[in-house]
Amino acid sequence: MEFNIRKGNVELRSCGKHLLQSEKPHYRAEIVVWEKGAGKYCYTVAYFEPEEEGFHLKTVLDRPVQLEEDNFQGFIQMMKVGFSLLYMFWNEE
Repeated sequence: MEFNIRKGNVELRSCGKHLLQSEKPHYRAEIVVWEKGAGKYCYTVAYFEPEEEGFHLKTVLDRPVQLEEDNFQGFIQMMKVGFSLLYMFWNEE
């Protein structure tokens, strides 16, 4: 499972457990927000953690509630898409 979906400054992407390790296949996903302008800096807002019967969304501190309105709406959309994609992947296993 590998994907990158972006809406505005918000991105849903698959990843391994640690970004610095290139694990294959990816089995987690995270939602990141890219800083406006430079486009080289992003921070994780939430990530999907695999569990015995699916996935659980874990937020990073209170970052989702601190998002600007357009990024918050993008976060909600990416959260819905993330659950759909990951449950499809989980059901295939």
